[in-house]
Amino acid sequence: MFVVSGMHVGLLAGIMFWLARKLKLREWLATFVTIVFTFGYALLTGFGAPVQRALFMTAIFLLARLLSRDRNILNALGAAALGVLVWSPEALFEASFQMTFLAIVAIGGIAVPLGERSFLPYARAAENLWDKWVDMGLPPRLAQFRLMLRLWSESIADVVGDWIREAPSLLVRWSLWALELALIGAVAEMVMVLPMAVYFHRATMFAVPTNMLSVPLVALLAPIAVMTFCASLVSPWVAVLPGATTALLLHGVAGVIGRVSAVHAADLRVPAPTWWIALLAVAAWAFCCWAVRRSRGWAWVTVVVLPLVALMVLWPERPVTSPGMMEVTAIGRRPGRFHPGCGAGWSDDASRCRRASWRSNRSCRGD
Repeated sequence: MFVVSGMHVGLLAGIMFWLARKLKLREWLATFVTIVFTFGYALLTGFGAPVQRALFMTAIFLLARLLSRDRNILNALGAAALGVLVWSPEALFEASFQMTFLAIVAIGGIAVPLGERSFLPYARAAENLWDKWVDMGLPPRLAQFRLMLRLWSESIADVVGDWIREAPSLLVRWSLWALELALIGAVAEMVMVLPMAVYFHRATMFAVPTNMLSVPLVALLAPIAVMTFCASLVSPWVAVLPGATTALLLHGVAGVIGRVSAVHAADLRVPAPTWWIALLAVAAWAFCCWAVRRSRGWAWVTVVVLPLVALMVLWPERPVTSPGMMEVTAIGRRPGRFHPGCGAGWSDDASRCRRASWRSNRSCRGD
């Protein structure tokens, strides 16, 4: 869900499976139809690497559900990574592969278990508040929480009216789900600082509030865009209402991102960390994945380790320079150099630079 392509695959699979179950299809047939339609979408979009990863994880999740197996996100992630690497081994060294899998490790391996150790059980306990039979299947602390929430709701309803009886439970649920979004965003950003620093030399300071505002809009945008496309196949007039909604959501997402990115502090330039810091960060994240599943005490250790690792990655390194030489670094398709002494401008390789310097009768090796 972290990558837009993967989000589209996940949303499409979720909608297809929901529709198949609503049509009373059998479990195996609903799973088969969902995987087939999702695979067709992946082929239609070009079968890129992010789509492959999302497709593999979706198929593994649905098959595990069909076989009544435990659906563990790290197991699904490992199987998807193995499938991608068998298909294309060189993907291991691509930034897209590394960033996508690191993001999912951060979300599914650290953030969600950390929430399960703290506040997420209370968010689920606030549902179906007036069904007292639910209390019997919950731990004592959650049953006590439901009882107190009912007492508060009844006290408020006695003063204001019965129409506000559901407000406390709704407020608790929405607050805790918003806290979950913030936790996922914060953990993901603390893990993503390493690839962002290595590949882009940037640290996104306001990514968490931006994601909290834009991701729900994108989750609505994807299915409505599919509805717009299907309606346009029938008639442009039929597509007017969903098309207007799609445009409104697009402008909303673009507006949120544009306003946040306009702030100067939102884009912090950072140097790439040394190799031993990168290895230490990866080892620390593996430790965090283990610690949050160990116990609540170890989960608190994870809360301390994550920001320390992010700070260590972002700590400024001493720049490596060559005195007396002009150095230019750029992100491009092929490595190139600018040689002010030869007047060759940007060159794709050394031979082109030598040919340009030969024509200008200048030395290509000036300082």
